[in-house]
Amino acid sequence: MMTYSVVNTEHYRNVLVPDAPTQKYAWLEYEGGVWHFLTDLFGDPGKSMRRWTDEQCALQELENEGWIVVYPYKEQIKMKQLSDGAACGYGLMWIDSHMVS
Repeated sequence: MMTYSVVNTEHYRNVLVPDAPTQKYAWLEYEGGVWHFLTDLFGDPGKSMRRWTDEQCALQELENEGWIVVYPYKEQIKMKQLSDGAACGYGLMWIDSHMVS
């Protein structure tokens, strides 16, 4: 059973943190023999604008752009099993390097 937690952030809405780094999140997911770059957690991989057939090429290109892997999921899954609908990929994060001291 999965559980979820909801945090009420309403009273934090107007709080500004000076010089806080800008963070972005994305996902690199494997589906249909292709690695898809998604910026929406519930995005449709079939509609992704960026795709690669080679995992290492995708990771290297994204790393060159400043993305870092923060969470690999089912990293050791066999390619044969990927076709049964099992999710495989990476959670990514990008931090604006101009804001980090």
